[in-house]
Amino acid sequence: MELAGENEQLGHAPHSQTAEIAVLGSMLLDAAALDSSLEQLVPGDFYLPANQDIFACMAALREKGAPVDSISLITELDRLGKLRQVGDVGYITDLTIKTISASESDYYINLVTEHSMQRQLIRAGNLIARDAMDSERDIEQVLSDAERRVYDITLKRAQDSLLPVQDSMYDTYAHLGELMTRQGQLIGVSTGFVDLDRKTSGLKKSDLIIIAGRPAMGKTSLALNLAQHAALREGRTVVVFSLEMGREQLITRIFSSEAEVDMQKLITGTMSESELIKVSEVLEPLGKSKLFIDDSAGATVPEIRSKCRRLKARHGLDLLVIDYLQLMRSQKKTENRQQEVSDITRSLKILARELDVPIVLLSQLSREPEKRKDDHRPLLSDLRESGAIEQDADIVLLLYRGQVYDEDVQNIAEVNIAKHRNGPTGTIELCWFGEYTKFKSLLRLELK
Repeated sequence: MELAGENEQLGHAPHSQTAEIAVLGSMLLDAAALDSSLEQLVPGDFYLPANQDIFACMAALREKGAPVDSISLITELDRLGKLRQVGDVGYITDLTIKTISASESDYYINLVTEHSMQRQLIRAGNLIARDAMDSERDIEQVLSDAERRVYDITLKRAQDSLLPVQDSMYDTYAHLGELMTRQGQLIGVSTGFVDLDRKTSGLKKSDLIIIAGRPAMGKTSLALNLAQHAALREGRTVVVFSLEMGREQLITRIFSSEAEVDMQKLITGTMSESELIKVSEVLEPLGKSKLFIDDSAGATVPEIRSKCRRLKARHGLDLLVIDYLQLMRSQKKTENRQQEVSDITRSLKILARELDVPIVLLSQLSREPEKRKDDHRPLLSDLRESGAIEQDADIVLLLYRGQVYDEDVQNIAEVNIAKHRNGPTGTIELCWFGEYTKFKSLLRLELK
């Protein structure tokens, strides 16, 4: 249902008949202008219905490989029964007569595009106003729809992704030179673990990093340790979406690992005065950090996307952590859980590129490791719904602690870099301090 007055408002909406005629005339006069226009515009970008029909007809002719000129256009419009309604033969011939030169077509294409976006914003504003006045609509859904409508319009401004190699090779070469001057410094966000940073060069922008393991291996602790290091020691903006634990539980874990006070003592209130002081010393650095926690249950990718866009606009964003995949749900209807997981991981990989940040996603493993008698170390194939996860991930870290199966084993955790799209694989070892829910780098402990 249209908002009252929408048609009246659009009756005087931004448009330029001169610009639209110049674009259409250039398309008839010059093949390059034709291709450029078809690449950047759609029929709906034109304000006048006649111009929409003419553009659509030229696009159809080009698609069929037919010549696109005044004669073929008139013939095709006549065949479709649209010639008279667009202004007859005279209007078509005037397109080329009124177009002095096709060399300025880019200018007029941009003008048509800008006017189109202005009209789309007017329509979006009307719809947003309509939804906001509907008292039966959930306000969060209204906000989400409003953001989506405006964001969809901004996609029109996206730069051309089809570029000749010459346009990017010098930037890439300059980047290589920059890496040389940095003498092995990390490219991405530091994990806080020396050996892991050496293998990965940090968590890089646009990467989807999977941390997978069986229950009780310490997946949440490892991910939270990464987030803490990035936020408290690197000064990064980090957001953690916790679908399993509440905000208070996560903050208690942070207190325990940062202050190195037994987690159980914090939960039961049996800490000493000195331990309470140690926890209080965490308050100031944690309070000054840019660490954000969202504990909404059953979060979807669109919800996460919406919240992260707002966060990035206000505070910037360097790292996104999601705990965990199997608790997420897709808004799309899928035939089975495997397809649903595939949709989620693909959407998260796209989101990582869209936000230009690394996303750390936790995932459960199947029970296959327990079925192996001699060695319970996980494999890539143990990932639940493994095909999609393995395909979409840039890095897969398989977490294993032998102590879970044998109490006599020392508290060493293995992090197997089972997949690394742009770097080496291999296993590193970390020391696990279960009482603090904290991992530490063995190398740093040895140096101490």
